Amino acid sequence: MIYSPSVSAAQDGENGPIVYTENTYDVKGEDSVEVQGKVITTSQDGSNEQVVAETENAISAAGISGPTAENNHDIAYGEISEVGCVGSSDCAATVSKVTTDKDGVAVGTPAELTKLDSLVDGKSENRVGNLSYSPDGKTVLATQYSDKRRGDDKSAVIAIDNDTGATSEVVAPREDPHLNAGYADDGTIYYSRTNKRGNVDIWYIKKDNPTPERLTKTRRINEFFLDVSPDNKSVLVVDVNSESCYYSYGMYASLNLDYNPYCDYYLVSTADGSISTISGLPEEFVPAYFSPDNTKLIGTRFAGLTLARSFNISDYPSSDVTATFDLNTHELAMISERIGVQQWAPRVEQTTVENETKPGMGVVVNAVKATKKVQSKTVETLPATGDNMNTLVYSMIALLIASAGSIWYTLSNRK
Repeated sequence: MIYSPSVSAAQDGENGPIVYTENTYDVKGEDSVEVQGKVITTSQDGSNEQVVAETENAISAAGISGPTAENNHDIAYGEISEVGCVGSSDCAATVSKVTTDKDGVAVGTPAELTKLDSLVDGKSENRVGNLSYSPDGKTVLATQYSDKRRGDDKSAVIAIDNDTGATSEVVAPREDPHLNAGYADDGTIYYSRTNKRGNVDIWYIKKDNPTPERLTKTRRINEFFLDVSPDNKSVLVVDVNSESCYYSYGMYASLNLDYNPYCDYYLVSTADGSISTISGLPEEFVPAYFSPDNTKLIGTRFAGLTLARSFNISDYPSSDVTATFDLNTHELAMISERIGVQQWAPRVEQTTVENETKPGMGVVVNAVKATKKVQSKTVETLPATGDNMNTLVYSMIALLIASAGSIWYTLSNRK
């Protein structure tokens, strides 16, 4: 008996908890730094903030499952290995798990799920760059990076059993700073990898066929994987080799950015690999994940660039915030002043269906019942500086008709 948060359920149902990570560094002396990592949740409107796990190592990534049989959520999170480690096991990246209720409140004690030994010999820093749950919640897909800092860096994609912690290899270790993988809602695994010519493309592995297939073959864009839309139609990617991006993603950075990398973002069609721009996306917004209802991107709105462009600074929050970008209206809306957003879980009632699950792969379930929507508080709308101004234009046309006059207007301060 298995469960999958299907497309219709995710779109019709209530959105679940949002997951964030936070790392703080306290310098105790010339050679001593005390690190504290936290996994934090909020409700869909940014309220009810909860610290659900704390560690003495920095946290590199966190991923959240759909509802479990108990109507809870599992959150897997990865800890970066300690500096100064020696062997492959000593340098292991730790993946742990904590369970929360539907409101993101911890209902159990965090526990280690598995350790991923270093992919290289000798001293190295090890972390996971992305953690993604399979649709049935039985498998956690981890993209592992081992950074030796003097070359010989390697990465791999590992499937972790969410109950036992047993691991299996999905993508073998390779010298690739742009390997990154995640599950689609239909159980397909999508991932980015660097090809022989140095170009980064998107590949996929279907749940019923372990042979990888190439989705994109573009040369002008290097597509680093970020997420798959809940309707399984689009892959969110960032162009890691663009003039302004400079390898900001991949092995050398995680989604918990403290600066704006000024990258270009695209949507890749899962049907034919065609690539389209994201219309109206403001330059100051860095997307991380799709919303469960398939209408928005959630990410970080960086304040610095916006403040520099604003004639009225009081209109803008003075700090970075977590916000959503509406793919239809191109509107930015603030969720929380908490930053470090990782993922956003769907909320649907669990339905039991008889089906077989292939180990390490997701499954598709036909019957899922959506929960009743809840009324959330109004989020703050942020001015966007993107290219699209449809909403404003329509409003002005309506005003012209209503007043039967002639109104001249000028749009200024354009990107």
